[in-house]
Amino acid sequence: MTYHVVGCSTCTDYWLAENIRGQATADCPYCGTTHETAKLDSKYEGDDRAVAAEARAQLVARAADHNDAYQDFKDTHGPYAEQEQEVESRFDLVEWRTDFLSDKAENVLAKYYNLFAGEATEIFAEYHNRYADEATEVFAGYHDLYADEARDAFADYHDRYAAEVERVLSEDSDVDTELDRGTDGSIQVKQETPPVDAVPVTVDKPISRLSRVVIDNDCIQQAILTVLEDLAADYPSHELRTVLEENDLDLSETDLAALATQLHKGSERAALTIIDRLQHVATGRSSTDDAHIIPRLLALSNETPTIAATVTDDFWELRASQRRTVADYLTALSAGTDLVLVGPRLTLRNLHDDQGARLPVSREDITSAGSHRTETIEAARQTLGRDSPEEQVLRWLANHDSETLSYSALDSKLTVSDSRRRQLVGHLRDLGLVDTFGPRTNKHVELLPAGRTYLDWRDEQLARQQTLEESVSNVLDSSDDSRVTPRTHDGGTEETADRTRLPHLHTVQPLPRWNATASAASTPENGVAIVDYPLEPQADRGSPRWYYDYQQDRLTVGAEFDGPLQYWVCIARALASPRTFAAVLDDGDRLDEHDTFSTFLTDHRHILRDSRCLAHLPDAVEDGADYLDELQTAEEQLCELTRTLALGDFEGSEAEFRSTITREALGLASTMVHLLDLVDVEVVRQVRLPTQNSGRNDILRDDRRQILVQSLATGIAIQSKYGHAAIYRQLFRNPRQET
Repeated sequence: MTYHVVGCSTCTDYWLAENIRGQATADCPYCGTTHETAKLDSKYEGDDRAVAAEARAQLVARAADHNDAYQDFKDTHGPYAEQEQEVESRFDLVEWRTDFLSDKAENVLAKYYNLFAGEATEIFAEYHNRYADEATEVFAGYHDLYADEARDAFADYHDRYAAEVERVLSEDSDVDTELDRGTDGSIQVKQETPPVDAVPVTVDKPISRLSRVVIDNDCIQQAILTVLEDLAADYPSHELRTVLEENDLDLSETDLAALATQLHKGSERAALTIIDRLQHVATGRSSTDDAHIIPRLLALSNETPTIAATVTDDFWELRASQRRTVADYLTALSAGTDLVLVGPRLTLRNLHDDQGARLPVSREDITSAGSHRTETIEAARQTLGRDSPEEQVLRWLANHDSETLSYSALDSKLTVSDSRRRQLVGHLRDLGLVDTFGPRTNKHVELLPAGRTYLDWRDEQLARQQTLEESVSNVLDSSDDSRVTPRTHDGGTEETADRTRLPHLHTVQPLPRWNATASAASTPENGVAIVDYPLEPQADRGSPRWYYDYQQDRLTVGAEFDGPLQYWVCIARALASPRTFAAVLDDGDRLDEHDTFSTFLTDHRHILRDSRCLAHLPDAVEDGADYLDELQTAEEQLCELTRTLALGDFEGSEAEFRSTITREALGLASTMVHLLDLVDVEVVRQVRLPTQNSGRNDILRDDRRQILVQSLATGIAIQSKYGHAAIYRQLFRNPRQET
């Protein structure tokens, strides 16, 4: 056994610890502070406990400036080992005597109890029967005799002290509960390194952990304790409690007024208790509102500490409700501190877009904090070299249809380590040429307008020319997107049958973030918008497009419209793609056993079926996970139907089989839209009509426009909520009028 004498940095006391090197942490027995054993300074280490205790006693005496008294006591009573032995011997003697006398007394009392128990019971019963009535009459007589006198005495006391009581109560009601604010705080936006003397805070955690980081700072603790001590000096204890309650400075299950009064009297334990209570706000059963007591107390301080809040991408890992509470907390902090928001310009801009209504920061503050695009391009010109790895990353992004690549896709192109990839992306992001988005497990990189401008400048400077292989198509390989004229279908003509042949395998591709954001911004709530924009054709015209904005909890899907079958199959595949199940529905609390939807799914399935268009919901489905499996199976079956159509391996006419596939696609798309709406995910659907032959899309011709309108009207009708009244829709719906 090894004994250590270690000191606590919080209460400055020393204690005797055993084998601390084999532990990760150790708690101070006097104040309860948890310390990392690797950081504890051992003043003494040895195997003899008595010697270690002697060393601790000497350290305590020296710290209290009583070393002379300690030496005198040691000279008189000997070293600690002898004192301990003497005390233990005396305790042993006392313990032996106590045990001996206890046994003797217990034996004697047991004998007397056994001897007189029956007789005593009979005596008490006889006295009770003999004097019960007499005692009742005596007490009744005393009550009648003194009742009037007691009533008069109470009335006299009431009359005598009523005025004084009323005066005291009136004084309490007139207590001035308005507190003088201290120095006003501020909020700033910076991209450079935060001030050296600032309290560092990383905005990547919920409010409970964020407030813990703030209160753990010594400067913040001292400012709050000073405020409470000054309040206790200004108000008596019975008034202080009222003042704290009126100013929302009370804590759940904590008498803060009593602790402040003790703090004013010099109690160190009260100070430690106050800090401990503030370190655990917004946890357990306490409300998140309790965390705001820290900013409110700081707003009363005459000191104005500086807090540097660094905003990172991890902030977007929080749920939307958590991000809102964090933004409110930062705003409250800015009332009593100089709050500095630190981070890249794009990150700060995203923060403003997400929580601008809660943060007292304008978009101009963030824009002015960054450099102008011209300065951005100039910085890139001076920094990036020709054919550098950073420029290669920019070209990969520019050559991609969506100008976006996932980290995994970028890793497949780069032959470098993860750390080098992070360095490259970070460098480009610092230059303002790219931006990153998405949760930590599914990060993406997108090319920004400044990045495209830089590549254009580089191409002009180098006069890049395409090679022969890039300029001439391979003659022997047919193009999947070439114009063909297949055989006419039932009732069709050569002109109407002319269409674009598409490849057999289509994968869901990412939709550019700017495109999805613009679509959502231009669409009215529960409405349809038409945007005049020169949209370029996709590389694969049959490929569905998908983008999920996890900040706004919004899913945007799109596809080019060649016809009802092709469009609704693409939309259904995008909505029911593995991306949706992984990133949207399986992110932790969408369809678990605690969600409202799952409760209806397991206990009130008939209500779901009656109120929404939810297909693929057999009785065998037990929970949300089972339902997702059914929907994934439905998507696979839809793909199999399209494969059967491509192979021509079907019965009946092609027109009938195409109608079957279209109905299945509409049903699956509608089911996904209703499901996502039930879990509060907004869905935006794009109908992409790119320019063709330097003119408008063929589907907008007079002879084909009705196909587009009728198909969209049918899909909108099926996917509409009708105020949770889908069961009654057949009574009021007129398909001709809707079309």
